[in-house]
Amino acid sequence: MNKSPFMQHIIETMREKRYAKRTIEAYIYWMKFYINFHNKQHPAQLNDSDVEAFLNFLVNKRKVAAQTQAGALNALSFLYKVIIEKPLTLKLNFVRSQRQQKLPVVLTVDEVKHLLEQISANYYLTASLLYGSGLRLMEATRLRVKDIDFVSIYHPMKIKPPAQPPSHLTKPTESYIRLTNPSHPPLLQ
Repeated sequence: MNKSPFMQHIIETMREKRYAKRTIEAYIYWMKFYINFHNKQHPAQLNDSDVEAFLNFLVNKRKVAAQTQAGALNALSFLYKVIIEKPLTLKLNFVRSQRQQKLPVVLTVDEVKHLLEQISANYYLTASLLYGSGLRLMEATRLRVKDIDFVSIYHPMKIKPPAQPPSHLTKPTESYIRLTNPSHPPLLQ
């Protein structure tokens, strides 16, 4: 995909400043959205009132949450301060989003057990780790068997730890290993 020289310059500047990949992607998304909103005018030709109009559009027409609006504002603030070198005024007058953040749905213990029973063996271990340890998805998918200390997980205070890890921790791991790598030695010897 060909990017404009202007967008390439922004990406290179953000990389030089060691911004995270996801931050760069998010900022570029909002900058493109802003430019398209103003009929592809160059941001240097636009001013604070155009930024206000865009932020008002996000709230009034797109019904975005406060965090989304803040992300767009941060991207535009970076664009004007660092790239165009004409910072936005601190007195921007735009409608702030009043949309409440959605509360997550919390499952009961029985609902979680029922959910985990429905998951195939290929994904059971990862799903139970996500639920039981609070790992993020990418952390769980990058986890290796040798990274897990079953004894410490079972008995973190290490006062008379069990001679071997409990079966409820090792059975799912063993079955997953057999599915993915049959030549792997057993966990319990």
